[in-house]
Amino acid sequence: MFQEERESKNQSMIKTQETIRMNQSFRSIVLEIVCTWSSPDRYFSILRSSLKILV
Repeated sequence: MFQEERESKNQSMIKTQETIRMNQSFRSIVLEIVCTWSSPDRYFSILRSSLKILV
Protein backbone atom coordinates (compact mmCIF):
# COMPACT_ATOMS: atom_id res chain seq x y z
CA MET A 1 0.00 0.00 0.00
CA PHE A 2 2.63 2.51 1.09
CA GLN A 3 4.94 1.36 -1.69
CA GLU A 4 2.36 2.23 -4.36
CA GLU A 5 1.77 5.67 -2.89
CA ARG A 6 5.49 6.38 -2.81
CA GLU A 7 5.91 5.25 -6.43
CA SER A 8 3.14 7.50 -7.68
CA LYS A 9 4.62 10.42 -5.74
CA ASN A 10 8.00 9.75 -7.32
CA GLN A 11 6.48 9.64 -10.79
CA SER A 12 4.69 12.93 -10.27
CA MET A 13 7.92 14.48 -8.96
CA ILE A 14 9.78 13.33 -12.06
CA LYS A 15 7.03 14.72 -14.30
CA THR A 16 7.16 18.04 -12.45
CA GLN A 17 10.94 18.23 -12.85
CA GLU A 18 10.63 17.47 -16.58
CA THR A 19 8.03 20.21 -16.95
CA ILE A 20 10.25 22.69 -15.11
CA ARG A 21 13.17 21.76 -17.37
CA MET A 22 11.00 22.19 -20.47
CA ASN A 23 9.83 25.59 -19.26
CA GLN A 24 13.40 26.70 -18.58
CA SER A 25 14.60 25.73 -22.03
CA PHE A 26 11.54 27.37 -23.60
CA ARG A 27 12.21 30.54 -21.61
CA SER A 28 15.85 30.61 -22.67
CA ILE A 29 14.85 30.22 -26.33
CA VAL A 30 12.32 33.05 -26.03
CA LEU A 31 14.90 35.23 -24.29
CA GLU A 32 17.40 34.54 -27.03
CA ILE A 33 14.89 35.50 -29.71
CA VAL A 34 13.90 38.66 -27.86
CA CYS A 35 17.55 39.63 -27.37
CA THR A 36 18.26 39.02 -31.03
CA TRP A 37 15.32 41.11 -32.14
CA SER A 38 16.04 43.95 -29.73
CA SER A 39 19.73 44.22 -30.62
CA PRO A 40 20.70 47.01 -33.05
CA ASP A 41 22.64 44.76 -35.39
CA ARG A 42 19.78 42.31 -35.88
CA TYR A 43 19.38 43.52 -39.46
CA PHE A 44 22.97 42.59 -40.19
CA SER A 45 22.53 39.16 -38.71
CA ILE A 46 19.34 38.66 -40.75
CA LEU A 47 21.16 39.83 -43.87
CA ARG A 48 24.07 37.54 -43.10
CA SER A 49 21.83 34.53 -42.62
CA SER A 50 19.85 35.27 -45.79
CA LEU A 51 23.12 35.62 -47.72
CA LYS A 52 24.25 32.26 -46.37
CA ILE A 53 21.02 30.71 -47.62
CA LEU A 54 21.46 32.29 -51.06
CA VAL A 55 25.11 31.31 -51.44
